[in-house]
Amino acid sequence: MNIENTAAEAEKKYGAEAVEFVFKKYGATCSEDLNPSDYSEVFGELYQMSVD
Repeated sequence: MNIENTAAEAEKKYGAEAVEFVFKKYGATCSEDLNPSDYSEVFGELYQMSVD
């Protein structure tokens, strides 16, 4: 799994706004805008949303 796939799964469950909120918390609008140091945190949050 990667951030894009996990974001897509989270979006199916919670909507685009919820996924956008996670990215915005880290100063990004999408996975391409993320600071590499934030990858694991964003992935973790999105993963929790996708499996919840």
